Amino acid sequence: MCKLALSTGLVLFLFISCGQVGPGPGGSATEAPAGVSLELASAPGQGSVTGGSAQDRPVAGSAAQASRRSAVVEVVERVAPAVVNISTEQAVEVNPFLRRRTPSIFDWSGEPDHSYTRTSLGSGVIIDDQGHVLTNQHVILQGSRITVVLSDKREFEAELVGADPTLDLAVLKIDTGKELPHVPMGTSSDLMIGESVIAIGNPFGLNHTVTTGVVSATGRTLRTEERVYREVIQTDASINPGNSGGPLLNINGSLIGINTAIYGGNAQNIGFTIPIDRARRIVDDLIRFGAVVPAWLGVEVQDLSGNLAESFDFPLRSGALVSEVVEQGPAETGGLQRGDIITALGSDSIESAQDFRESLRGYTADDEVRLTYYRGGEEKQGTVRSTEFPAGQVEQELWRRVGFEVIEITPALARSYKLPAQQGVAIRRVRENSPAYSIGLDGGDVLLHIDGTHIETLDKLHQALLPAFGRGSFTLMVQRGRH
Repeated sequence: MCKLALSTGLVLFLFISCGQVGPGPGGSATEAPAGVSLELASAPGQGSVTGGSAQDRPVAGSAAQASRRSAVVEVVERVAPAVVNISTEQAVEVNPFLRRRTPSIFDWSGEPDHSYTRTSLGSGVIIDDQGHVLTNQHVILQGSRITVVLSDKREFEAELVGADPTLDLAVLKIDTGKELPHVPMGTSSDLMIGESVIAIGNPFGLNHTVTTGVVSATGRTLRTEERVYREVIQTDASINPGNSGGPLLNINGSLIGINTAIYGGNAQNIGFTIPIDRARRIVDDLIRFGAVVPAWLGVEVQDLSGNLAESFDFPLRSGALVSEVVEQGPAETGGLQRGDIITALGSDSIESAQDFRESLRGYTADDEVRLTYYRGGEEKQGTVRSTEFPAGQVEQELWRRVGFEVIEITPALARSYKLPAQQGVAIRRVRENSPAYSIGLDGGDVLLHIDGTHIETLDKLHQALLPAFGRGSFTLMVQRGRH
């Protein structure tokens, strides 16, 4: 599993809930059973890859081999050269307090205060002739240096174009000066249970390992400590540590998914893959903008209590109740109304407001979002085309949802109000009985970070809040005086 260690200085970390956030949903038939762990298919170590050109590698071998040349062999010969090895290095500072003293209590032993590197290993696949490599976000997480090794054993330092932790995807870019073998993205919408699939990767550092199997199931929802994987493909093609980020291919050699996770424990041949149709939306945003543009529907939802369900004559006790619809927003245009009870988003079952928010994070701006909802005793279905969150409404939503106004700091403002910073963004005022008020925020507090994004300007604040509004909560670091 990928774990994130955080350190704090003389600052205050605060967790802010934006609006109503309900408890997580209970287990369902498509979720991982209790007591079974999921492991991300990445591994420590180093390795290399071999192969030729993914586009026109010549077929070699004797006439006797011709009778054994299967569809799998042809796919591997064509695609394997586009599969790469990815390794990352992370600089870790040695704790100086762990060094030993000499007999004199005033002299250190002189042990070097060097940093060391921790190397992780995963796979990736080149998806275009521009050198873009698609892999998992957890493969390159916290890597200070990312190296991509091609099939001909050439090594290149990769640039991180962008990453999305929600879907666990990342896009890298390498510049070789030449056109690279690549595998264009196919489609996963027409997968058939039982159809043959091929996985290629670098499990345990074993270069270009090929495994085959079938599509065991689609539309799985899996929960790990780090994230929720929705609508993933389950396959019995062997996926092991080091396979993370590698391609899953159909028998025609089309890229249908990115291998991501395996069951832990004693489970065998149960692997999970992010469908390429979901990945495609994320990849397009990462290449164009360096980040995912969150989907906005212009709707607020809340948990459905038993009393509310009875008042709406709703036979179930779970769903997301529409509490507000923004005028002329995407949801209103799509026909959604206040009081509708959303029970499904795409193929995801919606049992709570948190379910709705988590599922919506799998979409980006300009996606068509299929909704199943209940109104007036009838189940209805509709489609809403998502848009970007209106930038001009960010501060308005911050006041309405969280309960504070902000102002950009100038030197004059800092002098007048004795602020601890000469630039940045400060809280101007806080609304009583709001989430911000309840955790003790006050006028004059300086905003340092939101979910790890350094807040230097109002524009940075807006960028950080857009995905936070979609999640329903964010972590805020503030400075008050010297603390």
